[in-house]
Amino acid sequence: MAKVAIFLPDWSKGNPYLVMLKDAVGRCGIDVRLRDFPPGFFPINRIISREDRPYVVHIHWINDLIEAIHWSSTSLKTHTKLALLMLDIAFARLRGVKIFWTIHNLVAHESPNPTVEVRARRALALTCTHLFAHSHSALRLIEKTYGLDLAHKASVIPLGNYDGCYPNLRGSEERLRARFGLTKENMVILFFGAIRPYKGVEKLIQAFRTVENEQMRLLIMGNAESIELGNAITLAAQSDPRIIAAIGFVPDDDVGALFAIADVVAIPFERTLTSGSAMLAFTMSKALLLPERARAFDFVNDDNAIFYGSDAHLHARLVTLDRERLAAMGLKGRLAVEGFDWNSIGARVVARYDS
Repeated sequence: MAKVAIFLPDWSKGNPYLVMLKDAVGRCGIDVRLRDFPPGFFPINRIISREDRPYVVHIHWINDLIEAIHWSSTSLKTHTKLALLMLDIAFARLRGVKIFWTIHNLVAHESPNPTVEVRARRALALTCTHLFAHSHSALRLIEKTYGLDLAHKASVIPLGNYDGCYPNLRGSEERLRARFGLTKENMVILFFGAIRPYKGVEKLIQAFRTVENEQMRLLIMGNAESIELGNAITLAAQSDPRIIAAIGFVPDDDVGALFAIADVVAIPFERTLTSGSAMLAFTMSKALLLPERARAFDFVNDDNAIFYGSDAHLHARLVTLDRERLAAMGLKGRLAVEGFDWNSIGARVVARYDS
């Protein structure tokens, strides 16, 4: 009988990362089950009991796990809930279940109380069996922010690339160019993915509007977190005919073609330790345009990406974009992620489960 690993929570809808990791770990003989945190106290132990004592519980995002801690009305209640969280993990380990946690962010992107959340994350890091980070730079930031030395209980395993994840159908590029009124002379800056406040799309639009280049286009593709945010992005885009905002779900069949017609991919994220968008862009051989703090991704550097440190600096970068240079940088980005295949990543994760 295969060993059982529970991935928490089940955010697989629209999230290729979780699905690809699940499949990669599964190919190593582990029965991976995607589940959500049950409501109430001691959720880890409750899920363990439901799943008949799994070998591993692998936590990926902790928003639901620590939600009640955020809304504690007094310091005493905060301390009590933090203690209960640590007891939940400790008791699970006493039952013989290993608890792993992949730390994707220093705090949640729209955290209602970052100070309390750091305390909860520190408690979780201290109590779990083992931790994963996606880069050495990310791990150093985690240690600094949480005030912990994690060298003895943390591993760095990168994101996998997106080879084979999206098709590139014949004729799709021409169809999308026609849909958006693009020509091959246009320099296309692509933002692709879920649109959320922390991703800085509105700032990208503001900077783009200040650039006087009639051949430049900004293409924004993805679902907005809310109707209000989607309407705000659409309204901002209407102020400049060179900006194309297609708010909504992007079919998998269009993803490869979208990247094919782009010259550079903008990732104006303000706070993150890792980026599937950066990995996808490099898989598609596209250069990146992103903030200085994104150097935490490690595989992104001056050979394959253009960095900016402020809004004014972003304007200067947009003005000097060169298509030939971007194409060469995109090829270097592809080389940087060539070895990040999911089979080897799944094997490394399982090796940590077993160690």
